[in-house]
Order: sequence, then C-alpha cells, then structure tokens
Amino acid sequence: MSNGTVSTRELGVDIEQQQEEAKLISGEPTYTTGVAARLLGVSTWYVNTRIASGELPAHRDERGWRLIPQDAVHALLEERRRATRELRTRVEALQRELEQERRRGNELAEQVKALWQL
Repeated sequence: MSNGTVSTRELGVDIEQQQEEAKLISGEPTYTTGVAARLLGVSTWYVNTRIASGELPAHRDERGWRLIPQDAVHALLEERRRATRELRTRVEALQRELEQERRRGNELAEQVKALWQL
C-alpha cells in the first residue's frame, strides 16, 4: 500500500484481465458492476445497492452500463478485508473466553461433585 491506495497486486487482482473489461470515465479507470461484484466476491445486486446508497460512486456510459471508479472498488475491498480481520480477531478472543468459562464450569462441577460425596 502506498499513499493510502491499494495496488491491484495487493488485492490479488489479475490486472490484465480486468483492464480488458475496464472502461474509462474522464480518464479514470473503472469497472462494470459485474467486474466489481466479482472482485468483491458479492452479487451485482449488492454492488447496485451500494451504488444506490451512495457508498459506491458510479456513472452510466453510452450503453447505460454503470461504471464504478476502480479506486472506489479497491477501497471497499480493503475496507471489507479490514472488517474481516477485525471480526476474526474478535471471534478468536470470544473463543478463548468461552474456553476459560468452560474450564471454570468444569472445575465448579467437580467441586459440587466432591461436596456431594462428603
């Protein structure tokens, strides 16, 4: 990552294939909703919903296709990856906490069992 942007190599994107499908708007490289959906691993419905909500900027070309700036797609992809890492970290912490509580419960069960044997 440099200057706050993510390269296509860092995103694991086959740039040559994507460049064939990319269009330009005012000199800015763009993706169609289908390509953006594939890169993000989501449906085109999801991409269109993000466009409608204003989360992803898009313009229509002469065919009426929505074109999304590549930088916006890359930023959303990085945001999703960051959120995934954060969620994974939280899940791991909760799993450790659950295991501690299980051990504590087992210890208490053993203490209760010992008391009943008295």
